[in-house]
Amino acid sequence: MKHSKKIEYHYDADLGIYIKESEISLNWLLSQVLKKENLQITKVTDEEIQTFLLLLEQSNLRMPDGRHSLYWIRDKISERERGAKSKTGESFFYLYERYKFIREQIDFILVGSNIEDTKDEENKPGLDRINRTKNNMKAYFEPLDEEKE
Repeated sequence: MKHSKKIEYHYDADLGIYIKESEISLNWLLSQVLKKENLQITKVTDEEIQTFLLLLEQSNLRMPDGRHSLYWIRDKISERERGAKSKTGESFFYLYERYKFIREQIDFILVGSNIEDTKDEENKPGLDRINRTKNNMKAYFEPLDEEKE
């Protein structure tokens, strides 16, 4: 088993400890924000989901990649939603429905807020104005009759 020498850490100011970046999960973040232990995002009530999302909207919590926490959570939920949708069975159907509900709640909050996704801004092309001068070129798509020239 090969271990990476470069391990990135995230400082948790509330606990006063460093946490490996790979240990930050949806459930961990949910437990930290709601200040309850061992919460699972698919098993909490709708009211707890709303409280969790509204607290994150009001804060400016940024994830280690620099993005706002709501966008980070939305991406994680979307991944899990796609995974649950691809599987068969009643339990996966209910998981899919729960993830879909949470993602929709995040979308409702993001639509009404002024939070921007920094990841999207990095991918937007710049709108440079290009000055073009008129030229008198002609393009023909049919062969010219040699007699006319």
